[in-house]
Amino acid sequence: MKTKCKTLLLFGLALAMMAGPSAQAFELLVPDFRVDQGQVGAEVGPPAIAVAPNQTIIISWADNRNGNWDIFTRRLDGMGRFLGDDFRVGYSDAPSLHGGPAVAVQSNNRFVISWTGALDIYARRFDQNGNPLGDSILVMHTDLTGHVADWPAIAIEPNEGFIISWHERWPVYCLCEPILGRRYDAQGNPLIPYDPIEDGPWAGTFQVNGNQLGSFAGIYPSFAINASAHAFFVWADFRGIYDDGDEGNIYARYYDSLDNLYGDSLGNLPGIEWRMDQEVGVAEASHPKVAKDPNQRFIITWSDQRSGNWDIYGRRYDATANPLGNEFRVDADPGSANATLPSLAASSDRTVISWTDDRDGREQVYARLFDASGAGLGNDFRVNRDRGANLASSPAVGYLGGSSFIFVWQDDRNGNRDIYASIWGEWTDADNDGLPDLYEQRYSCLQANTVDHSADPDGDGYTNLEEYQQGTDPCVADCTDNDGDGFGPGCLAGPDCDDADPDNWIICAACADDDGDAYFSGCDAYTIRSGPDCEDHAAGIFPGAPELCDCIDNQCPGDAGYGVVDEGCTPDADCDGMPDDWEKRYDCMDPTQADALSDYDADGLSNHAEYSWGLDPCEADTDDDDLADGEELDLYRTDPLNRDTDGDGYNDGTEVKEGTDPLDPASYPNRPDPNDAGLQYSGGGSSRCGQLADGPAGAGVWWLATFVPWLIRERRRLKQKRR
Repeated sequence: MKTKCKTLLLFGLALAMMAGPSAQAFELLVPDFRVDQGQVGAEVGPPAIAVAPNQTIIISWADNRNGNWDIFTRRLDGMGRFLGDDFRVGYSDAPSLHGGPAVAVQSNNRFVISWTGALDIYARRFDQNGNPLGDSILVMHTDLTGHVADWPAIAIEPNEGFIISWHERWPVYCLCEPILGRRYDAQGNPLIPYDPIEDGPWAGTFQVNGNQLGSFAGIYPSFAINASAHAFFVWADFRGIYDDGDEGNIYARYYDSLDNLYGDSLGNLPGIEWRMDQEVGVAEASHPKVAKDPNQRFIITWSDQRSGNWDIYGRRYDATANPLGNEFRVDADPGSANATLPSLAASSDRTVISWTDDRDGREQVYARLFDASGAGLGNDFRVNRDRGANLASSPAVGYLGGSSFIFVWQDDRNGNRDIYASIWGEWTDADNDGLPDLYEQRYSCLQANTVDHSADPDGDGYTNLEEYQQGTDPCVADCTDNDGDGFGPGCLAGPDCDDADPDNWIICAACADDDGDAYFSGCDAYTIRSGPDCEDHAAGIFPGAPELCDCIDNQCPGDAGYGVVDEGCTPDADCDGMPDDWEKRYDCMDPTQADALSDYDADGLSNHAEYSWGLDPCEADTDDDDLADGEELDLYRTDPLNRDTDGDGYNDGTEVKEGTDPLDPASYPNRPDPNDAGLQYSGGGSSRCGQLADGPAGAGVWWLATFVPWLIRERRRLKQKRR
């Protein structure tokens, strides 16, 4: 018996067939399907996607199935059929804390993946079949305390070479955050050879954001290169925090030649930089993405808070970066929902923009279609089609050719985050059976020229049309239903907590999930899918759980690491997030006392904040500039590790006392600084962020890369000795 709770479903499907899929030009062709193969309990990060000229789809993501965060990738054909299993991208010598992948494809269908590994940037090349072409490439190695390199972006040049760009944070030198890049030939060799030890880690890189030293603070880079070798970079820029109080804007830089990427020795950068968003207030704009269409035009999208909540905006430019009209609002939601993390892809006549949207009371993936002029084609539509109160977020979009696009996103419908995808495009149905041709071509048990919507080739009691509507496989029996009530593991109606009683499938007294981790206890069908739970009062403990370094054992009996607390974690006896070795270096700290929120030196920063910034938790003024560390970070935006942030010869405390700007080297008191006698900088140079010096072939060699870290270490050594 498979009639219970199916009457309404069948009635709705019949109405859908009567209405006809041609009512809309852009329809769901291949329903949601899972991409990753991680075990139950594993988590994934936001995905990245690229589509090869032969329509091979490459999807990459961060994955912790092995206990560490690694980058995994899977290849699909243009119908969404898998071309083998997913595979790990990095190799054993690379760090095991990976995230933020980016992927790009060459015209010969080879592809390159870049990612963040620990605090560094890596890349690796693969042939058209997914076989690695050599080992991982170390793109940027940040071996200095507090330095971070992340958010890589990648694009292919017309000659098959590629460029990788990324964001860096330099809290040791300054509070600036540059967007940097490096060029490679088609075989993965840097176009400007360099030795990280002899030349410094920044040799051979170019800087994208900012013309004034010390004025740049950018993050979330994205860029595209068209067939004319013109490059269009965008990023979220926070220089307005210092200039006019603005919380962040979208900036762009355009290069009319890839041979003109490097700045001169005075820090002047080539190309044209401008603010792209047209918001006139002080709202924040963030997470931009840029894509090029087959006509070589550039389309940009970003999230924007000017209305008081986050919305999605877009803007279009021609092949030489001339604006094609003003910015435009993308999402059509009239309410106060937040729309964030946009992504896009474009054909010659259509652009699809997708984003994370919480208008339904929880995060879901929405999208909207635009024509070649930037006009919206219809309203927003929801991409993910799961049932229930599950979350979906962080979409990426790829263009498959013709009218088809593929969406990929994070999805927690299985109790933990997985990677899901679906394919959308113009509806074609040669046999008029309510099943799109692409869907029938994808599955071997279906025929695109045969009316088979009511057939059940897998014998699981659900017709092909029902399986299409619910996103299940029509060729594989999905449902296990022992009592004939239509409920069970893999059944469209839902799981069954009592598969021996046809009148009991949802409300079962013994079915429990007290800690909300989607692992149940006492339920036959639920435990087949995800369980049983060995500890139902702690959400971080379940079968196959990763070690969270939270001073408890997260594993269950039978799991690797069970019985060992915090295996593989940095020793932290008091579980306060600060390593024991760091706490032992300071007299005021106690590695046996959880004191992350304490502020022993009363400088306005917690001990954990001091640890994160590399400051002294026992000294209120780490750099001896007469300003407390908390004042420097939260009030004056100066560098708590540099007593003269703007390098004008006056320490930060003196400038604040005298009423001059400690961030502007042209603003200083009209008298000698009694605290910095003799401290001068030649040629008006700034100690805040350093200058580019001439290097081989115009390479950007940062002369402060060795001197400033030595100076800081020496001062710290002397202070420790005085204690």
